[in-house]
Amino acid sequence: MTARSLVRELMGRRVPHILAIYLGASWAMVQFVAFLEGRYLLSPHLTDLALFGLALLVPSVVLYSYNHGRAGPDHWVRSEVIGIPANLAIAVGVLFFSFSGKDLGAVTRTIQLKDEQGQSIQRVVPKSAYRKRLALFNFDAEAADTSVHWLRYALPLALGADLGQDLFLNVQTSYPSFRDKLRRAGYPEEVGVPLTLKREISEQAHLPYFVSGSVARADGQLRVRLALHDTETGKLLNERTFNGADFLSLVDKMSVDLRRDLSVPEGHVEKSQDLPVAEILTQSLPAFRLFADASVAFGVRDEWPAAARLLEQAVAADPKFALALYTLGGVYLVANQAQKALPALQAAMDHIYRLPERWQFDLKRDYYFVRQQGEKAYAVAKMKTELFPDDVQAYATLAMMQVFRDEKDAAIASLQRLLELDPTQYEWIPRIGSLYERKGDFVQALEWFERYARQFPENPEAFTPLGRLYRLQGEHARAKEYYEKALLLDPGKVDILLSLARIEQDLDNFDAALRQYEEALTIAKTAEDRHAAHAAVSAYYELRGQMRRAIEHWELSLSEAQKSQPPFVVVSQRLGELGKYVKAGRTQEALAILESARRELAPPMDAFVPYGELDLYLELEQPDKIEQTLPATERLITGFGFKFVEPFLVYARGRVRELRGEYAEAIRHYEQELKLNPTDATIHAQLARCYRELGQVKKAEELFAKTLKVLPAHPRTHYELALLYAKTGDRARALQHLNRALEVWKDADPSFKWAQEARKKLVELQAAAA
Repeated sequence: MTARSLVRELMGRRVPHILAIYLGASWAMVQFVAFLEGRYLLSPHLTDLALFGLALLVPSVVLYSYNHGRAGPDHWVRSEVIGIPANLAIAVGVLFFSFSGKDLGAVTRTIQLKDEQGQSIQRVVPKSAYRKRLALFNFDAEAADTSVHWLRYALPLALGADLGQDLFLNVQTSYPSFRDKLRRAGYPEEVGVPLTLKREISEQAHLPYFVSGSVARADGQLRVRLALHDTETGKLLNERTFNGADFLSLVDKMSVDLRRDLSVPEGHVEKSQDLPVAEILTQSLPAFRLFADASVAFGVRDEWPAAARLLEQAVAADPKFALALYTLGGVYLVANQAQKALPALQAAMDHIYRLPERWQFDLKRDYYFVRQQGEKAYAVAKMKTELFPDDVQAYATLAMMQVFRDEKDAAIASLQRLLELDPTQYEWIPRIGSLYERKGDFVQALEWFERYARQFPENPEAFTPLGRLYRLQGEHARAKEYYEKALLLDPGKVDILLSLARIEQDLDNFDAALRQYEEALTIAKTAEDRHAAHAAVSAYYELRGQMRRAIEHWELSLSEAQKSQPPFVVVSQRLGELGKYVKAGRTQEALAILESARRELAPPMDAFVPYGELDLYLELEQPDKIEQTLPATERLITGFGFKFVEPFLVYARGRVRELRGEYAEAIRHYEQELKLNPTDATIHAQLARCYRELGQVKKAEELFAKTLKVLPAHPRTHYELALLYAKTGDRARALQHLNRALEVWKDADPSFKWAQEARKKLVELQAAAA
């Protein structure tokens, strides 16, 4: 049959006619399904299913029309009897294979949950597979156009607030998500960032999309360019330009168009609550500008007192500006003005209706926290994860609170649930490993760390947890191998250099360690890195008994911390290291720092003062004072739910018993501490001291060995072990360990207690031998 005759035959049997009708009807059907999908928030897979299914049935349509399209009576033939059922079977099989496992129902689900008061509430929320995750960076502007420079921060701030109303979206912004990476890359102002760096940061955060933009003024109006990019490829997915005089109205338009560009269901875009951004922020332009300037002050420039002043002016301009009131409460809390925090948060609660729902949960959580109602704060954090089941920050907050409550298993479960809902949240894989590590489950920790390293072999952050894990197990060669691998990938990373220096320090290579610490100080570009490097050098000198230099670097570390951290954090760091000053013979200075902290920290943050007081009395070895301070320190647990401090409190109780000579009771407390904090290698040496005093030499020797496996050069442990051997008459081994300790302490300050005690013991042993 020739091509021409075949065409005549098909036309005679009306195959093209019937096929055209089928294709037209199919297209109408697909459009109808797409309409239903958008209107009733059904799965977008339904449109694909309809299109694919109808296309697969084309062979049956052709076969049927070929046999029955001609005018006149006809009969079913063998080819139809076999072909059409076979086509149907193949179509069903292909559709099943292609769409099995895909959700073909609604894109939302209804959940039941209880609020912090125990009341049952019901919410309709998007299923996690249909939520969109994106990074939103600060905008750019021409350097000469200073009139719009404030809008570089204000526009994304307002856009993030507007998008925060939509449960389909999870938006991460420069502050706090990307701040450290931008600073280390040389962009402390967080503007003018190259597209390549934005893509890299978004990729490291495992966010599928990122948004960039620019703002300019032309002809008396604002011109805003908004660009949506695919993170994996960097490809520009869509770019829009908005013009207008009122930038908040422009934000409303940007929000709607961006949601459409992200393929948020049209029915949701049209019907969901989307209040004008002025309604959820403020209708006062002066108030909003003050708020935006305050956000830059604390979020970009770490100017906390200035931020507080700007926020006070913002809420004076608009007393119902809930987000500004909430932010002001948080700034007061960390700027050592905690007495003002609760009134600000209470005022924010009075206008909580102005906030997007997900921010309402954050406000409630912090409000209960400041009121020291830890259980209610926790209930709110938990409820937020139920309502926003793939909100990264919600799960991060819940896991953080669970760690604070010393509920490591619950924190692991929270993060594992997050990974089940969204397996692309890769950044949580090493976090889960770290929680297993803190539990002392090194096998599980290794499994999670290696899983991340296999997936991201070019990311230096994949290897540093492995180095830390092997160091905790005393496998220093393996630890060093992983740290060096990480350093090859990122030669300028200060924290990796510090980790390598600690390995050298552990192994008694103090000169090499000091060289690496000094190198880290040399290459540190940011205040955060200099703070970490000086703190590490301080710990190095403290270990060696050079307390004058230890305090010198500690105070340099605090000086750098003041440039990048809020005042409360700096004060709490001072409180945590009062023992340094006691070791240096500067007890009066430590007491002065303690009294200064009492004056600076108002309720409820004054609950942290006894923590520093406890550290001071522990170093002074005053059991009565320690015991008197313990109840006040427990406020951190009873008020805030901070059970993470419990190992320290248990240690303090054990130390009281040890100082009083009640060694069996001390052992009971130290063993409890070991269960709570299994990664602290020095706990074994604490237990060993008590067993030594009880005459259980073998047990003490085994425990000292456990500490020295992880910290082979630890001088205090060598000294205590020397006392054990001296007590048993093993003079040779006593001298061996004394000399190891004294070699570490050879440059110790003359007043350093433990070096003095070791030298006395050495003279005593030498005299006995003579």
